[in-house]
Amino acid sequence: MDAHRMIRRETMERFLRVATTPRMASLVTFHAEHKLLLLAYNETGYRSCGRIVANHGRLPVTRVLEDYGRELNELLKTPFARQSMVNSLQHGYGWLANKLDAADRKTLLQAIEAYRNRQISLQTVTTLLRQQALHHCHSYLLSQQLLHLCLQHGQPVDPLTPGGCRAAQVSG
Repeated sequence: MDAHRMIRRETMERFLRVATTPRMASLVTFHAEHKLLLLAYNETGYRSCGRIVANHGRLPVTRVLEDYGRELNELLKTPFARQSMVNSLQHGYGWLANKLDAADRKTLLQAIEAYRNRQISLQTVTTLLRQQALHHCHSYLLSQQLLHLCLQHGQPVDPLTPGGCRAAQVSG
């Protein structure tokens, strides 16, 4: 399975878990935790999902979840473009920049640029960003699903296996 399909599958599985216990608070949390990932896929679709979550029409939660699920599914149909991912990574970097010293800022910006130029993997950049978020206790950035993609060497890793990312995140 390629990375796009794995990301899509995992994201839709997380959404379906939210949808099984229909609560607006859970949907708001889901949307917030997927901000950087969904922005990388499709900024217009992300904003459309945000309007659905805002629920200005005061629709029943079940209807909001149905509408959100349709929009999310559509948003995730096309793989993210590298430049869109770079923009999301820069967005995450921006949340941390004022807490970083000059050397760490330079390292992260160079890593994002190296990813743009296909010199390093997305996993490498997200790992560096996650390490800085941990170091600076940036809980919102740490909540971003983008920082927890289970890719190694550009290939998906089953997060449920003993060597998967989630097991590594818990232990290390």
